Amino acid sequence: MQRLTCRILIGKFEFNYVNELTIESSWDEFTDKASIRLPKKLEFNGEPIISGSNPLFKRGDAVEIWLGYDDQLNREFIGFISDVKPSLPIEILCEDFMWKLKQSNITNSYKSVNLKTLISDLLSGDYAIDFDADDIELGKFSISNASIVEVFEELKKTYGLITFIQDGKLFCGLPYREELQQEQQYDLEYNVADSSNLVYTRSDDKQIKVKAISSNSDNTTEEIELGDPNGEQRTFYFTNIPKKDLEATAQRELDRIKVDGYTGDLTAFGVPFVQQNDAAKITSRVTPEQDGTYLVKGVSVSFGVSGFRRVIKLDRKISN
Repeated sequence: MQRLTCRILIGKFEFNYVNELTIESSWDEFTDKASIRLPKKLEFNGEPIISGSNPLFKRGDAVEIWLGYDDQLNREFIGFISDVKPSLPIEILCEDFMWKLKQSNITNSYKSVNLKTLISDLLSGDYAIDFDADDIELGKFSISNASIVEVFEELKKTYGLITFIQDGKLFCGLPYREELQQEQQYDLEYNVADSSNLVYTRSDDKQIKVKAISSNSDNTTEEIELGDPNGEQRTFYFTNIPKKDLEATAQRELDRIKVDGYTGDLTAFGVPFVQQNDAAKITSRVTPEQDGTYLVKGVSVSFGVSGFRRVIKLDRKISN
């Protein structure tokens, strides 16, 4: 029987035990978050954990979380303490580097700016982090007393550009990166704990409406809608696509989405290690005709006395 093992680093301290731990990660939410619940023991080497004049754990302390079986660990989270709840058991709330970027206050304006230049300007000084941004012209862009994360929110709202951090590096642009993608296989009859939230739908039964928006360098936009008027809306953002080409672009996206396949999520065991951006190949010996590979939009991890589980949230199908 495999033994659950963990390594939790908080500031200069290290633990190999925890009551319960959860991690939420998705490119759609900007910030990866973790919650660590420690046993009721309130002291470490005779020192108070969260009370007194010099508590061991304080807001802003660096955090790393490594999880696995039999001491074969993967780093699941890196970030900072965002809050400490003095409950029993003690709950330590954490966020990734986005927490630090939320503390910033930026004012700047550009007559015209490229996304790479904008991100480089934002991630400097105290907020420096390795990054990769797509080569996209944004046109005129202004920032007034906003945090860096609020700028990311504007990039998502106006241009459909996604910002997330993975393995200590910030990415801005398209949500999926081939260089990050690892494929893992999930056999519904073997290494999946619960597939009740997976729904298989035929393409003819899917009601989908696609909205395509192109933002141009001169700060004008073009929009077009295709598909089922009352269907679930999927919005796609582009830059500098002429109106005459936008309909064909939207149709390609609609054709890509409206295929036979699964929606929802599945609950797997702690291994294999899977992150957002990865691909999940779902197979079944009972219904092999439904096999397919899907992009992973987000992952929820739970670890502790009740076991080690990983909820895989599926996005679009990329292959049969």
